[in-house]
Amino acid sequence: MATSTSIQGNTISSTAKGGLVVKGEYIRGFNADPQYKSLLDAATKRTDLTPSIGTELEGVQLAELTDAQLEDLLALTAERGVVFFRNQNLNQQESLELGNS
Repeated sequence: MATSTSIQGNTISSTAKGGLVVKGEYIRGFNADPQYKSLLDAATKRTDLTPSIGTELEGVQLAELTDAQLEDLLALTAERGVVFFRNQNLNQQESLELGNS
């Protein structure tokens, strides 16, 4: 079912594959597992830094995320506000590509 809602000047024009299309672009993260299973199974440790904001995940390499793990990461970030990863093996180009995915 299509919706039309204003969000800070952007118009959500329709739904697509469980996600949203804003000005013709698909927004990822809406296909995530509500428990973030794919992402959290890959982590060796999860630390919630406060009860409601900030999570650190250990043992996850961002360059190796599957599509399901990326969906989970985007949804977890939307819920927690920020997610930290230490010791990443990403060069500048890989960092840009991840940010644009």
